[in-house]
Amino acid sequence: MNDAPLPGRLRTWLRSRLARVLLSLVATYAVCGFFLAPWLIRDQFPALVEKHLGGRGSVGEVRVNPFLFIIEATDVAVTEKDGKPALSAARVLIDFEASSLLRWAWTFSRIELDRLTINAELNAKESLNLARLFAPAQSAQPATRPAEPAPLPRLLLQNFAIAGGTFTFTDQTVQPTATASVDPVNFEMHDVSTLPNRQGEHVLNARLPGGGSLQWQGKITLSPIDSSGSIALKNARLATLWQFVRDELTIAEPAGAYDIGLRYRLRYGSGALDLQTEDMVLVVKDLSLTQAKGDAALGKLGTLALEGGRFDLRRRTLDFANAHIADGALNVVFDQNGTPDWAQLTRKSAVQPAVKKAAPTPASAKSSPVTPPWIIKLPKVTVGPLALTVTDHSRTQPLQIDIGKIQSGFGLSAEIGAATQVVVGDLGLQLSDARIRSGSAPDPLITLNQLDIEGGVFDLRDRAVRITALRLADGKTRITRDSNGAIDLARAFAARREVPPGEKPFSIAVEKAELAGHSVTWSDQTFQPALSW
Repeated sequence: MNDAPLPGRLRTWLRSRLARVLLSLVATYAVCGFFLAPWLIRDQFPALVEKHLGGRGSVGEVRVNPFLFIIEATDVAVTEKDGKPALSAARVLIDFEASSLLRWAWTFSRIELDRLTINAELNAKESLNLARLFAPAQSAQPATRPAEPAPLPRLLLQNFAIAGGTFTFTDQTVQPTATASVDPVNFEMHDVSTLPNRQGEHVLNARLPGGGSLQWQGKITLSPIDSSGSIALKNARLATLWQFVRDELTIAEPAGAYDIGLRYRLRYGSGALDLQTEDMVLVVKDLSLTQAKGDAALGKLGTLALEGGRFDLRRRTLDFANAHIADGALNVVFDQNGTPDWAQLTRKSAVQPAVKKAAPTPASAKSSPVTPPWIIKLPKVTVGPLALTVTDHSRTQPLQIDIGKIQSGFGLSAEIGAATQVVVGDLGLQLSDARIRSGSAPDPLITLNQLDIEGGVFDLRDRAVRITALRLADGKTRITRDSNGAIDLARAFAARREVPPGEKPFSIAVEKAELAGHSVTWSDQTFQPALSW
């Protein structure tokens, strides 16, 4: 048994030839990693970009930690041959995992891109600069058959983040040249993997901030721009989406989550984007909306579901087989002009001074293209149970309608364009526990225990409402005539402003009306003492 103390044995081992060889290898590895590798990356990066991408590359400072497998570089840029910027990043950090050797896939703990700039440019020949950069090098030998798209590399990425990025797209196939830019871009994904499946399609799985998950499966090419496949987004937070558009909205950060599923085909060419989707499903859960100013509640919904959807960008059509809204409460407030707050959820841009245009000549009017309207169809919509509160300031006195429970079913079609048309048909409506109040009066003017509508039709263009059958059951109506002869029920529904000349008022036609178990009280204060019955 060897009883030599540990320090003695350690000194003996360190003096051995094996230890000297191992320590020399570690020291050499450290020197090469900390000092030689950064120099080699700076020196070879431009040559690699020119060889594999056909462009120019440059990089600023490079730091390498060979023991942690971390590479950090600053001022990384890739340009086209003519010097036009394509890609750049102020800082790139790559944290490589040695487990890649065991998993047989590129594995990264994290990749961080700070101030990433992507300049995508489609030239007049419909050639995308990024596609030209990343296109495989052409062989000198003539191709015997078209080359198949190279598969995506096997990749496992635990954390991917873009901070302060900018994406710019320039389209030179149209005149004048069109340019769109998104800035800033802050993006984060977790647990990303891409592995080809048996059908040769690519699969992308990612976990989004807030707990949502994204899965894309399909095919994509950059020259020409063409992609098809399916997208499934599950349990994504509405607050994350709101962050990108909050400057355009008047609502505060919403609560709730949503799921999206669809199959799609996307193409871009000749200056036009072509997109079709099928089997669209949109489900919003536990939605809660409030106004950013004043914290006024707009509503809460337990479920909003759209199923069996199809979308065609070129034909400008959108339809869903089924729509369902349930389990919640909505608040609608009409201002003095009769505009509901739900129609004012987007901020109005600054009004530009009007420019007087010359009247079009018959020839120019004939040649100018007419943009077709959007066609929207929802053949089956079910609503309820819901509670509804309506406050109408367009009346001479604020009118408040409280409905305890709504159940409804109908079909809807709309045309949205130069002239908007909305038609609601096959309307069935059941209201329970409804109360109508006017002004500051504590007692309701009208209470309704039950209201049923069958065969309802609403036509916006004709400004007409037609009802096959209307039934009112139970409840009470209170009518008071004051000392001046004014009837409070008529005053409650009187509008603040008259219908402008030339504007057609809405007409309501009821074929059959039934009233059962409803009581009416009358008080006439033009008499002293007042008469009541």
